[in-house]
Amino acid sequence: MECTRRSSRRTWRPTLLPVAVIAIALTLAGLTAATASAKTLGQWTDADVGVGVQNGVNYLFTQLDASGHWVAADDSPDVAQTGFAIAAIGSALSQGQATLNPTQQAQLDAAIQYLIAQQDTSGTPPNDGLFDPTSFTTNYETSLALVALSFFPSAPGSSAAIARARTRQIALQNASFNSNCNAPSGTDYGNCGSWQYEPSCCGGDASNTGFGITGLDFSGGVPAPTAAENVNWATATQELASNPYGSGRYNDGCGSYQPDGSGGDFKANANDTGTILFSFAYDGVAIGDPRVVAAMGCGNAILDTYEMSQSQTPRTMIYHVPTAPPFNLDAGCVIGSLNCNWQDGGDGGYHYSLFALSKGFGSYVTANIADTSNFYAKVVDLLLSEQVGDGSWPADLRDDGSTIGATSFAILALTKAGQTQAHPPAPPVVTPPAPKKPPTPKVGVAGVRRACVSKAFSIRLNVATSSSLAVRRVTVKLDGKKVRTTTKSTFRLKVNTKRLKAGRHRLTITAVDAAGGVTTIRRTFSVCKAVAPKRRAAPRFTG
Repeated sequence: MECTRRSSRRTWRPTLLPVAVIAIALTLAGLTAATASAKTLGQWTDADVGVGVQNGVNYLFTQLDASGHWVAADDSPDVAQTGFAIAAIGSALSQGQATLNPTQQAQLDAAIQYLIAQQDTSGTPPNDGLFDPTSFTTNYETSLALVALSFFPSAPGSSAAIARARTRQIALQNASFNSNCNAPSGTDYGNCGSWQYEPSCCGGDASNTGFGITGLDFSGGVPAPTAAENVNWATATQELASNPYGSGRYNDGCGSYQPDGSGGDFKANANDTGTILFSFAYDGVAIGDPRVVAAMGCGNAILDTYEMSQSQTPRTMIYHVPTAPPFNLDAGCVIGSLNCNWQDGGDGGYHYSLFALSKGFGSYVTANIADTSNFYAKVVDLLLSEQVGDGSWPADLRDDGSTIGATSFAILALTKAGQTQAHPPAPPVVTPPAPKKPPTPKVGVAGVRRACVSKAFSIRLNVATSSSLAVRRVTVKLDGKKVRTTTKSTFRLKVNTKRLKAGRHRLTITAVDAAGGVTTIRRTFSVCKAVAPKRRAAPRFTG
């Protein structure tokens, strides 16, 4: 039975944000202005990204608990914290943008084993395969674990944990093939193709769905039946006038939290726009599809608004509120300026939105740090200009989860994690055809009789090679003993039967050409038994 959706959506823990946490976030945000580089959009280099990523990785290790894993903070439980950090470190290592000292490597290895140990291996559905299965946010945690372990498939127990979690995540999708979804009816889409917080709650939403599809994509790909269901959900949550579901639809191409047309920052926001864009990519929708074109248009407006508004602190996730029919997409603008229809959201997730958008864009467009119109150049500028002196990024709570979450999302975006254009799947292994053997010499033998022979005889041998090759050697053996070696292609050989015993004998002829091609043939002949001389009868005596 489904539970009622909580007012706090996409929360890591269903709790209100304490005032103290807000104060800390504001303090950290204030630090960024003092530590940011003077570089601007288009001036950053890959070397700058490498430095920022390495500093972020080092920060993550400073937050590792003495127990060997990252512990709960803000809206993020232990398993999510640990999954965040391992995923970010793994992506940085995979791209050669970070190195670890021996102590850090040992700590990472131990944290991976901690994470694997948090999986339910009872064999009993619906929890088998889930990470932290009693948590309200188990879908998030399982998806993060899949992303994290995908970078370390050879770690002890990792491949088995991935396989188990994938099986469970596929089974927990609200899907017709799982017989557990509410099908569309009238203007109510239902929830087919989505994921929810945990097996019994709460009907499906864009955030849980985005994590669910991401975990599958990172850990081996999205199965075709899963993709077919998910693409329908993504389409139903996109703000287009052609979308028949919900009410009060915009026509800006942005993504929303659910298909019902709910307003506020649940609608046409940066987080869910990133989600529908990478969902379309992971589900196999082509770049020229109108849904993709519309989502990319919204995504570009979001990044432009972030760029124009980056001097504002703290930086927050934004959403679009068009004011006049037909509610089309507005260009980027400075938040709070006259006639700007983009607003700061209250649900958080600034860094999550940058990761989500980078996954989506990077699966359709090649990242280019030097092109100021390219999504990646903007993501790099927005992130490196905000990084705190200790290597972290300030959290935009709730949807960033925590400072560990914000830092991990930033590292994942900078290292192009999940961007299929940057990291295309490995091409299928094609076994090359076996090389054709060069033609070998042809050996002809004439003069070997089928009937037994009683006197010497001659055989004629002819060796033919390809037109460009010479005969290197021809060897003739009689009963295993070499009797002739020559380089001639045609010759005669006399066989003296007086030296041979009666019975069968074998000739072995081996020809070798200049390319090393070898042909061996055998011929047999028989030597007749000697016939005893007839005894002459003595003449009769007649005397």
